[in-house]
Formats: sequence, C-alpha cells, structure tokens
Amino acid sequence: MRLTLCAISSLLLLGCDVPTGADSVENAHVIQAMQSRYRFRVLTADGTRPAVYKSPHRAYSGIIVYGDYSSKEIAEICEVARTVRREIATKPMRLYFYPREHVDSGLLKREILE
Repeated sequence: MRLTLCAISSLLLLGCDVPTGADSVENAHVIQAMQSRYRFRVLTADGTRPAVYKSPHRAYSGIIVYGDYSSKEIAEICEVARTVRREIATKPMRLYFYPREHVDSGLLKREILE
C-alpha cells in the first residue's frame, strides 16, 4: 500500500499527461469548430462524419486528421486550425495528418500551434 501511494504521488509530482474531462471537452469543441469552418472531404470508414479525431492531453489539444489530403488542403486545414486556436482554444494545439484511418504510420505532416 505504501509503495502504491509513493508511485501515485510521484506521478502527480511529475505531471503525468492524464487528460481530464475538461481537456476532452475542449478538444471536442475545437474539432467541432474546425468542422464548421472547413469541409473535410475524407469521411470515416462508415461514412457518417469527417475522419478527424481528438486526442486530448493536459498540456495541448491533439487533433488527428486522416485522409489523402494534398499539400494545399493541409495548408488550408492548418490555417483554419490557427483561427480556431486564436478564438477558442485555451492551450496549444497539435495537428497530425495521416493518409489512412486508424493507421498511425506514414505521417504526412505535424503542425504545432502555440
């Protein structure tokens, strides 16, 4: 028991990146704002919504965009994200672009918006 308490307290002191509910809510609002300002042409495998996913963290909002977007389209998405970062987000954003859904290899671009 004592060892467990020591381990937990050391993780808290080190500031582990365990997102809270508020982090997840902010990340969801950021994605909703991006989707309202940009029409993502690549949909999820079931075709119900854009292939854009949240990856909440305590220090930043992670956004994963899947699809075979061109460099021009990626630049447009990044510009929309910059606007959302200035207007809505309270912490930095990190965008990750991958060519295929749920395959986190072959990173096309990573953009960090402070």
